[in-house]
Amino acid sequence: MTQDSDMLPDSEAEQAPWNRRVPLQGSANFRDIGGYPTTTGERVRTGVVFRSGSLDQLSENDVPVLQALGVRAVADLRREAERAEVTPPWFQASGIAVAQLPIGTRVAHLKSIAERMIAGEIADFDTDDMVDIYTTLLTHYPAEFGAVTRLIAGSEGATVVHCTAGKDRTGVAVALLLSFLGVDDATVAEDYALSQQHYSMPLLAELEGRFADLDSDLDRVRAFFEAQPAVMLGLLADLRTRFGDAAAYLAGPAGVSREDLARVRERLLESQDVAGQDREHPA
Repeated sequence: MTQDSDMLPDSEAEQAPWNRRVPLQGSANFRDIGGYPTTTGERVRTGVVFRSGSLDQLSENDVPVLQALGVRAVADLRREAERAEVTPPWFQASGIAVAQLPIGTRVAHLKSIAERMIAGEIADFDTDDMVDIYTTLLTHYPAEFGAVTRLIAGSEGATVVHCTAGKDRTGVAVALLLSFLGVDDATVAEDYALSQQHYSMPLLAELEGRFADLDSDLDRVRAFFEAQPAVMLGLLADLRTRFGDAAAYLAGPAGVSREDLARVRERLLESQDVAGQDREHPA
């Protein structure tokens, strides 16, 4: 387990304390997914893939940070109804290409579920229910997860993968990627759980009053808003049961070519001997 939720796991933290969260004014859950060791003795390269919640609120001061990070592509997993009506001007000025890959258009409308909970229409929801939602995403959106992988393979710079919260759809996409690269399940779940601090805890503090006003019990549905490692471990177990592993899922249902998968490995894996030399993010 981590000593600090922004740090590498304990075995790495003593050697290379490093804050993977990039401080942005308009996004509290913007994080580098690199730095994790793999079971094959390599490490996920930093500065290549970032995960985030919505980017609609990024400020003008955030744009130079993204440019300094070398961001060239964005995979937006939100439905059309979730996106801002007006494209943020920084998108147009930055030269960053945005691929709209909506997840949740056919099933698993996550925002609708949250609204029904606040209204008291869904009174009970536990971690097993959350696992069921994530496995449903695997079943119904392989093409979109495959497109995220191909975007990363073909980008000449860094890629940002995001949805609205940066927890659920982004969490599944990043879990597939990290698992494919050889990061162990516990570490993949640990990365997912970092959203607990940067997204879930502030949101739950806000929701307590709203649920109380409507005489609804937040504790009975808290699992939907949290980012518990058990949920990600359940998803990864289901992935292996149904598809074999992340590589089989990406090459099979997701339709990613062997060439693109090889390119992802080439871009994202490095020797642990050279890892960590350029970890500092721009302030």
